[in-house]
Amino acid sequence: MLYVDETADGDQLGVISFEGTPSDPPDHLLGLVDDTARDDAQDAIRAVTAGGGTSIGAALTAALDEFLANGDGDKPDVVILLSDGMETLPPYYAAVREAVRDSGVTVHTVALGADADEPLMQLIQDDTGGDYLYAAIDDVVAQAPVLPRPAGCDSPAALPDRLRTLCAAPTAPAAAAGPAQISSWLLGLSNIYDYLEGRVEGRARVQAVQLSAQLFIPISTTAVLDTSISRATFAVAHNAAGSQIPSSVWLVTPGGTTIDPGSLPPGATYRFDASHDVYEIPSPQPGVWEIWIEYNPSVTPPPGPYDALVAVSGQSSTLLAVYVVTPLDLRLTGGTVPLLVAFIGPGGLLPGATMSARVVSGAVSMPLTLRDDGVDDDGVAGPNAAPPPWMRVSNDPFFAGAVWEPYAETRSWQLQGSWGSPAHVYVQFRDAAGNQSGIAGDGVLLAQRVYLPLVLRGGS
Repeated sequence: MLYVDETADGDQLGVISFEGTPSDPPDHLLGLVDDTARDDAQDAIRAVTAGGGTSIGAALTAALDEFLANGDGDKPDVVILLSDGMETLPPYYAAVREAVRDSGVTVHTVALGADADEPLMQLIQDDTGGDYLYAAIDDVVAQAPVLPRPAGCDSPAALPDRLRTLCAAPTAPAAAAGPAQISSWLLGLSNIYDYLEGRVEGRARVQAVQLSAQLFIPISTTAVLDTSISRATFAVAHNAAGSQIPSSVWLVTPGGTTIDPGSLPPGATYRFDASHDVYEIPSPQPGVWEIWIEYNPSVTPPPGPYDALVAVSGQSSTLLAVYVVTPLDLRLTGGTVPLLVAFIGPGGLLPGATMSARVVSGAVSMPLTLRDDGVDDDGVAGPNAAPPPWMRVSNDPFFAGAVWEPYAETRSWQLQGSWGSPAHVYVQFRDAAGNQSGIAGDGVLLAQRVYLPLVLRGGS
């Protein structure tokens, strides 16, 4: 639902559900987006039920047919493919792979849960230049991807507009997973949808953060917008508990002006559903923006937690792009995968930027070191800093953390190891064509603290 409400007027949107065969006709025909089209698309998504086998080849073929029948040649063709299972029925992706690649369509893939065919979803993404994302969900939640009905559905006229849609939605089974599981699943999927919708529309994500709230106590976070952003999108997604009770979401500009649904600036829009709120602000004032949330139930609330995802993105004249340059079949567990990070402006690459990166997996967060390699991959800031050949030296035979540096005949190096045991050092060379030498190494018995000159001969 969040993806639908973030889609801009004038873009196109369609919905195709699939099991062994795709919906025919599509659940929502591909067409221009306005408020009516958004309502129709959301109704179509609510009506989708799980069951049957899986034919990803048939689903992608149906998407290509829909682009041919109703697509806009001036807009790129993009598919968001969501699947929670393995291919079980033909046509399989292998049978339509060439047609999909030749069509020029971009397919972003989302593997939903542990039963999804992750290698296949990554292959489709890699074939078409899209993104691959994984949504971790509990098996119980996967069987019932619907929100519980809020209290008060017996008298829906008394409910706020944003909750009435849940009264008409399918009722979640009594054996649904606990609130924490549903919270994690819903907000994780909302995070993916917000990111992908921004990718499709060319928005740069400013931040995404999850907040935990107490009832009747406003909570907030901030986002810094710079002068490059011409239109900002503020999305707040609520977890299962928060979606069942009234809430207020408002913004405060850097100048101190409050923006809420009743006081929108010219050209701004506000759209909502039971599970989210979306503001779009044109020409946002540069500076620190505040995003505020308050849950204020008028009836007995469901048990918490009351969590919310706040995602901020914007149409920007700059873009931070990250590329995984290693081919898909060479991305092996335990191996080294280089990342290429580029800061791009209207005229191309922007030099001199300071960037940082972090890999997050569950509760583990690992910072990465990014180096400005210019065009020489020399590990030194600035282009053309050193001509080939290059070398790298390490105490680790896999060169963990080592960088390529200008070739030199001698190199001072500090050995690592324990006294009385051999310490090893390794070296490798590379020429201008990228050819790498074999790895040379030797061991030294550590008898006392010494620093040895390392003599390098030959190069590559």
